Amino acid sequence: AWQAALFRTKLIQEAGGGPTKSVGLIGDVDFLFKLGTLFPVHACPEVVAAHSWHAQQGGAKYDLGQTGGFASMYRRLGRMPWVDASRRSMFLEILRHWLVQFLCSLALASPKVPSARELARTSRHLLVGFGAPLAAGRFLLAAMLRCLVPRQALGPIRRQAAHETAWLARHGVQHIRPPELADDLRDETRRLGRQTLT
Repeated sequence: AWQAALFRTKLIQEAGGGPTKSVGLIGDVDFLFKLGTLFPVHACPEVVAAHSWHAQQGGAKYDLGQTGGFASMYRRLGRMPWVDASRRSMFLEILRHWLVQFLCSLALASPKVPSARELARTSRHLLVGFGAPLAAGRFLLAAMLRCLVPRQALGPIRRQAAHETAWLARHGVQHIRPPELADDLRDETRRLGRQTLT
């Protein structure tokens, strides 16, 4: 999600306000999910904008410290009224796997191995906020390894990331692009930008 967009004032008012900082950097994503639960959403297959990546943007500052915001967003979306309960269940299941995969990617893409405290805190949020015991266990194992054998600390998280990506692929979610692919995305953005301008 990225906010190169204009929203009608009436739409924001009907949604109860725009993005909130109560969930941290994920506020814009939270807002878009909220709109998606209230109004129809249409997918457009054409390229209509180019997203540029730079070190000062908010998304470049994502780290495991944002886990609590992800968990709050997930819990709030689970409480929102939906027309079709079966659709809500599938949406929340896909969202949960996607968010866990994203948290794994944040840990793996970090310039240094996250601290044992960060990993343990993430484990607690995964268990309580997401109801993901397997992921919570692997992050807790990573926290213990971080204290004992730091070089092996990310092993359990790599296994969890592979598990999440495979689950999402089986359910038709093929466009997972974790932060470690930032260079590829930047090149793709430049290519699309040149193509659009010409």
